[in-house]
Amino acid sequence: MSRSIVSTLIAGVLLARGAPLIAQSSPVATMRGVVKGIGGTPVPNAIVQHDHADSIVTRTDENGMFRVATMPDGRNVFTVRALGYEPLQFAVNLGADRERAVSIELTPVATELEGVNVEGRRRSLLEQVGFLERQRTEGSGYFIDPEDIRRSGAVRVADLLRTVPGLQIRQLPNGQSMISSGRGSSSLRSGRCQPTWVLDGMPLANMQGANPDDMFMADDFMAVEVYPQASTAPARFQPSDPRSTARYCSVIVMWRKPEMPPGKVPKPKKENPGG
Repeated sequence: MSRSIVSTLIAGVLLARGAPLIAQSSPVATMRGVVKGIGGTPVPNAIVQHDHADSIVTRTDENGMFRVATMPDGRNVFTVRALGYEPLQFAVNLGADRERAVSIELTPVATELEGVNVEGRRRSLLEQVGFLERQRTEGSGYFIDPEDIRRSGAVRVADLLRTVPGLQIRQLPNGQSMISSGRGSSSLRSGRCQPTWVLDGMPLANMQGANPDDMFMADDFMAVEVYPQASTAPARFQPSDPRSTARYCSVIVMWRKPEMPPGKVPKPKKENPGG
């Protein structure tokens, strides 16, 4: 058999088995930018999310700056959302292995001065972040809206979450409360695990074993949504590591009132020796 025929047969076998003849890597692109409001003032705590990939999402810092990496090259579409502003969708063409700079200007939400009350303003903000839509359509979630918080009279976060199915509130000897999820009994030895905490749409990485009552009061929030397991929560609220045991636990999404300082998580409060 001739050498050319043998080479042809070997190439055919490799193609049939799906073996690549030339190793290629998918090109990626990077985008950085700034989100501004009226008069060019920076908008902190704005969410910048890819319209076709929930995992590509970030939030602006206190200077309105953001950076998104490891995106496919070519045309990408994003939506920017911030409390008090109209959502803005924009498209950008990104080059392989290059960084593109963009500047985004948001338009404030139009409000009528006559007949507007605090409740109405807060409902419009909840509509912007998608809370009201999920409350209508997500059958697996448990939702606490502003009226529920007002009626509860809760002072501590633990008291606000005490009636949520799937959550366990334990009173510790020092008077503090430990909030855990009891949904992982078939996958976790203890049958109890720490929930994933999401504040204003962004997962908190430093809440493992922490007591939210040390950082927040129930009245700090305008709404709460709780999902019994991470797999039942919207993709943007799920743990970033799919191998983490947190995927068996609850996800607690808490939306702060607009007057709360954006973009920063309060430090734990010191214990009061007299309390």
